[in-house]
Amino acid sequence: MSYRKDFLKLSIGKQRVSFMLSDKERQEICKELKKQAKGIIPQPIHNLTLNGYFHIVKEAILALCDEKGCLHSIWNPDETPTNIIDMTDLDVAKRFMDGRSLFHSSYGNPCGILADIDHNDPIQFKWWKLQANYRGHPWENRMFEIHPFPIIKHEYNQTEFLTRQENRSQYYTDDWLLYIPTYHRNDTYALRSFLHLRRKNIPVIFVINPEQDKKLLSKRYCPDLSTQPNWFSLSDKFFHG
Repeated sequence: MSYRKDFLKLSIGKQRVSFMLSDKERQEICKELKKQAKGIIPQPIHNLTLNGYFHIVKEAILALCDEKGCLHSIWNPDETPTNIIDMTDLDVAKRFMDGRSLFHSSYGNPCGILADIDHNDPIQFKWWKLQANYRGHPWENRMFEIHPFPIIKHEYNQTEFLTRQENRSQYYTDDWLLYIPTYHRNDTYALRSFLHLRRKNIPVIFVINPEQDKKLLSKRYCPDLSTQPNWFSLSDKFFHG
């Protein structure tokens, strides 16, 4: 399908960013990851909607643009840059995100989220995330992944949640975190976007495989993340006392 061809045209501004993180970027990322290791992150997002999620995706991609907000092709320097800054959040999502289960259904049921829900309804978005699309697509884009996930209520735990298939929404609050994992395409892009979102005070957590820590940030800037909380199992008590 056409969206898959477009999905494979990875774009990044070679005039704007390097394939390697600068020392300044490493230092700032290390600082944010040290906070994360201590359980210190920005406040969760209350009542996240699909449109709100799309806005975060656009912000993350702007971290990879040149000073004018344009994304350049890494494979074809002569290709006209994509003007991200002037695009709507939805248009950015349609152009750069994996469309499976989002803009159509690859599996017949459920239909794509754009056909299923009100983009500004946090209740519908939460239901769709937990009930209709629990894992995987469509949270990846050309450069990295951003996974939204609501915080579990303190009365429950992950084991209870995983064994109950009906109405998962009832086990979760209306507050959300976002996760960017180490990625098979380019972790430099993911880390740049992570840093940009943290600068915007967005509660994004970078999920690093311990074996990749030093590879990503070098020994000098690699914090010890072994003591950080298990973010995926923390309840609302952790954030609200």
